Amino acid sequence: MTHRLSILLIWFFAIWSLLVIRGLQIQMYPSRHLDQASQKQYQRIVKLYSKRGDIVDRNGQELAISVPASSLFADPLLIKTPKRLSKKLAKILPMSQENLFKKLTKKNSRFVWVQRLIDESTKKKILALEEKGLGFKDEFKRVYPNKSLLGHTIGFVGADGHGLEGVEARFDARLSAEEKVMNLPKDARGRFLVEDGWLFMQNRDGEDIFLTIDADLQYYTEQELKKAMVYHNAESAWAIVMNPKTGEVLSMVSLPDYDINQVASASKEARRNHLISDVYEPGSTMKSVFLASALKHGVIQTNSVIDTSTGQIEIDKRMIHESDSHHTFEKLSTTEVLANSSNVGISKISLKMKDQQIYEDYRSFGFGEKTGIDLLGESKGLFIQPPWRDHHKANISFGHGIAVTAMQMVNAYSVIANKGLLLRPTIIKEVNEATRLRPSREVRQVMTEKEAERMKMMLVAATAENATGKSARIKGFPVAGKTGTAQKVDPNGRGYLKGQYISSFIGFLPANDPELLIYVVIDNPREHGYYGSETAAPVFSKVAQYAINKQGLAPVQITAEDLIKPKVEIQEVLSGVEEGADLVPNMKGWALRDVMRFVQKENIDIKLQGRKGRVVRTTPEAGETWPEDKKIKVFIE
Repeated sequence: MTHRLSILLIWFFAIWSLLVIRGLQIQMYPSRHLDQASQKQYQRIVKLYSKRGDIVDRNGQELAISVPASSLFADPLLIKTPKRLSKKLAKILPMSQENLFKKLTKKNSRFVWVQRLIDESTKKKILALEEKGLGFKDEFKRVYPNKSLLGHTIGFVGADGHGLEGVEARFDARLSAEEKVMNLPKDARGRFLVEDGWLFMQNRDGEDIFLTIDADLQYYTEQELKKAMVYHNAESAWAIVMNPKTGEVLSMVSLPDYDINQVASASKEARRNHLISDVYEPGSTMKSVFLASALKHGVIQTNSVIDTSTGQIEIDKRMIHESDSHHTFEKLSTTEVLANSSNVGISKISLKMKDQQIYEDYRSFGFGEKTGIDLLGESKGLFIQPPWRDHHKANISFGHGIAVTAMQMVNAYSVIANKGLLLRPTIIKEVNEATRLRPSREVRQVMTEKEAERMKMMLVAATAENATGKSARIKGFPVAGKTGTAQKVDPNGRGYLKGQYISSFIGFLPANDPELLIYVVIDNPREHGYYGSETAAPVFSKVAQYAINKQGLAPVQITAEDLIKPKVEIQEVLSGVEEGADLVPNMKGWALRDVMRFVQKENIDIKLQGRKGRVVRTTPEAGETWPEDKKIKVFIE
């Protein structure tokens, strides 16, 4: 008996020793397999995100922000009656009962997202159910407070919080908050050992992005463009406002638009950013670029006389006519060719030039390549290389046979406005609270300053009283610009769509020292006219007037010295420019800060009536001559 007991004790001691040794081995040399099994049983790895950076305009106005939101998750093993619960949740969430049931009965899972980023009222309804196996995690939801304002430029984010279009996509790396990988602890019954709000982590937030856009100007431009689109029963409409000295885009509108908070319900057409992705034949606005090339090569001078053959010319057995049947000019100067938008005159000049000259100069202006603006999805346009037949060369000279984007057109005109220098356009001003501005990004010197000044002079003539662009004029501010009316290319075959046009106006002001460059395009206007002078130029004038008022620009008196040095014969051009250096500007709609900036700059005595709101009227009134004492009374409501 004693012998048997001794053997039994030895066995127990041996087994206990082996267990102790194995325990020490596990503690000192843990098994990767056991460690993974333990983590799987008692932990769940979940990715969460911190606050995404805001997108704001040049004045700090919020365009895209991230606000706290809750996401619903479930532990399927703790849900006893998934069919009943899925039926209840289907009445609260925008999901089918079948889809919910699949989530709530997911096999071998202790954590499943049910619905991400739900609002507070929905969360309260779910909490009121008091169901076990459901829980909430704190995250951030992307919100666009201005709905459709600047929607095509801002873009939007997907369900994972990353940008899919626009600035949201282009600068996703900077805007994105740091991803946080969390090991959520669970007890032996599989319940998460976390308290409400525990996952609202203080991770590194994303960077804020400051745009060059002026939200107030953006809103005004959108409203005026929408009115024009409705009035002319147009398919779409686009507009860009830029500072040609810096390449900063102040406004960019693409219609139709959509609410970027409800992107799922937006059509594919509404989501297209016409300004950078659409290509089209620009029409007569291209004549300015062509004449810049002709002047550069000495083919013509500003006062060269062109025989315009009473309005038609045959080239390669193809007849070219003036766009307006009433234009039956016999002879025009080069400046008059541009002012009257003569297709025949431009075509005759093109026959004096070599294919390669035109091609290389157009490329130098930026056509046939992307502008490099800070957005994804930009097109480089369509521009075939020489050799060209004479009729094709003539077509290219007046804006047919070449396809461009609106952004390319704006950038090309900025060359003329900015002393011959091409810049890379930008919509990004600064990041976070940095005080430094992004330096202007010079691309190349396209033309000399003297050549650019000559083109300015000719473009001022194009907005004179008897010119095609007269409806774009603004009292007190010389406008340099050009109308365009081009037939729409048939996308389903060769040729053009009958009776359909792309109507436009592009210009800058003040012409002697440009601060604003504006391009307006009306796509297929079907009522109340279709010429660019009838559709786009009036919108240009309204937007320009608002921008002038907002920036507090003083009216100017233009002289020959302002336009060009050395002097040239431009008295006829100047006779069509309205004077206004001593006129009171239209301050209606100005904010108080805009008023104070203007009066301080011009050394004007001011008396205010009211402090909050916008200017409703002034004494003296807009357009009146300034009194000798330079005093003004401003009424704000």
